[in-house]
Amino acid sequence: MHTATQSKSEGKTEPLCLEPGEYKWLRPNRLSAAWNLMYGDEKLTTLSSPKSFGRMVTFESAGENYTIKKGGVRNPGGDLRSMSSAEPVTLLSIQNVTTSAISENGKNYTLKRKEKTEEWTLMESNDVVFNAVRDTSGRLPQGTVMVAKPVSITVMAFAWFMIFSDEIQ
Repeated sequence: MHTATQSKSEGKTEPLCLEPGEYKWLRPNRLSAAWNLMYGDEKLTTLSSPKSFGRMVTFESAGENYTIKKGGVRNPGGDLRSMSSAEPVTLLSIQNVTTSAISENGKNYTLKRKEKTEEWTLMESNDVVFNAVRDTSGRLPQGTVMVAKPVSITVMAFAWFMIFSDEIQ
């Protein structure tokens, strides 16, 4: 179901491509700041933060390590970088309280929160890429993501970082 392809031009492994289906973001325990991306019983990656409430997370996919950093008040938005490159792989800009724009490899996405809910939609043009629901009602927060159109794990991880760190309730 998941693929890691080899880029012939650079000799690097491309990030996983997540095919349509149901994915879960789970906290391993209530004291952890980490999130595991699961497909059934298979753990695909873990977003982990060096600080409990930091503006940065790290994760690994297909042998490559990545960092995601969120900007602050003066520099809203954020970027995702491969640790082997100085250039951002994915960029995020905040458009308003409920909408962010994500761009990666010439593709542009819109991450939109349904007002006053725990529901988000990632769109590419007019196509739904995935719908996500964050659930904070139980002992451990979690999220369900229904992927409708193939998406890179880097876009998925960046979107989830924005979703779980969203402070608007």
